[in-house]
Parts: sequence; structure tokens; C-alpha cells
Amino acid sequence: MVYNLWRQVKGNEGQTMSPDADLLVLTSLERILDWMQAKQLPLDQLDMVAQDEFCHDLYVRWQDRWLIFGLT
Repeated sequence: MVYNLWRQVKGNEGQTMSPDADLLVLTSLERILDWMQAKQLPLDQLDMVAQDEFCHDLYVRWQDRWLIFGLT
């Protein structure tokens, strides 16, 4: 299961940015990797950090920000 930790973020000029509609359906690791492939994002644009034996955070570099997904 993926917990999408997307929050509205401030852009470089302080404007509020909203997520692309396709980001809201990234509910599994497979969908995240498929989305990355469709956007032609290289795998070096992501990082996974283990929180414990059951939970990981997946960081994906996208445009000028990091998207963070909680994986269980």
C-alpha cells in the first residue's frame, strides 16, 4: 500500500502548487514506476529510505521538488 504524502507546496515565487491529476492515482509502487517511465524520469531520480522492517519512504525528484510516498 502506498500513502501519498502529497501536500500543496509553495513554488519558487511563493505560489501554491497543486498536484497533477495523475499523481493522485499513484497508489502502488508499480504505478509510481509506470508513471516515472511515462514521464521519462530516470531511476536515479528516486530514493528509498527504510523506516523499519515494514515501512519505507520513496522520494521521487519531479520538476523542482521531491514527491514523498509512504510504502507499507
